[in-house]
Amino acid sequence: MRTSIKGDDLLIDDEVLPKDHQAFLSDKAKVFKASRSKVSFLILQSEPIGEPVTMYGPFVMNTEEEINQAYSDYRSTRFGGWPWERSDPVHGKEKKRFAKYADGSKEERKISSLNI
Repeated sequence: MRTSIKGDDLLIDDEVLPKDHQAFLSDKAKVFKASRSKVSFLILQSEPIGEPVTMYGPFVMNTEEEINQAYSDYRSTRFGGWPWERSDPVHGKEKKRFAKYADGSKEERKISSLNI
């Protein structure tokens, strides 16, 4: 498991994880406690993929050559182009949550307030 911490230090079993740090946790880690005040953290769990991993910026690939190709693709096509007629699309005063799917269908839900 991997965790990312925001806020004050976090006590995991008997070890302190300072704020703005990451850690790899064993499946035996049990006690999570804020050392001083409010702490937010994210825990992710996955299985090893058994392949090389290379990352740069927002891209994660297997090789540096694939990273370079991803940057080249992004620079030339913006991954397929921007689907809106303006470069700064806005949703107006009636904000809605929406999802647009690959088949062209769209799902919208009105939300009463936004916590931004």
